[in-house]
Amino acid sequence: MNDIAIFLIARTNSKRLPRKALLQLFNKPTIVHSVERLKNSDYPIIGLIPTGEQDDELNSALINTGIEVFRGDPENPLKRIIDCIEKYQYKYIIRITHDDLLVDLKIMNLMVRYFLKKELDYTYTALIPEGCGCEIYKASALKKAYEKNKNYNIEGISNYFRNDDYEWD
Repeated sequence: MNDIAIFLIARTNSKRLPRKALLQLFNKPTIVHSVERLKNSDYPIIGLIPTGEQDDELNSALINTGIEVFRGDPENPLKRIIDCIEKYQYKYIIRITHDDLLVDLKIMNLMVRYFLKKELDYTYTALIPEGCGCEIYKASALKKAYEKNKNYNIEGISNYFRNDDYEWD
């Protein structure tokens, strides 16, 4: 489906484990393992990374996998996502972080079908091991979240959708 894309969110300035997307696992950066798994899906993959010299090596690693790379706001991941949506005009986003090395594509496909059938704003995996899941967003819902919170750096984007303040239309 042309309306859906996987946004693989990555950065190298993690506080807990710096450069984790570039850590070697079986002689390849972990981010490359993620891309190789995701290439078995039915959706285009765009790597979303911050601008700036610090992430140039990550940019090169992603480009070498053959996927599209979008570089955006280094401080605000939600702004980076919104800017990418504006550029490519996707209606639905499958958000996967570079921590999710083992995304289960069967579960992801079931989620997409459910998400579209129920016309949801957001859905996520629960009760499966960390690193195996993903989140799906309606682009218009992400834009709404950004408009309401553009003065804040929202690292945990899903927190906006999982709290009592979210207004379901």
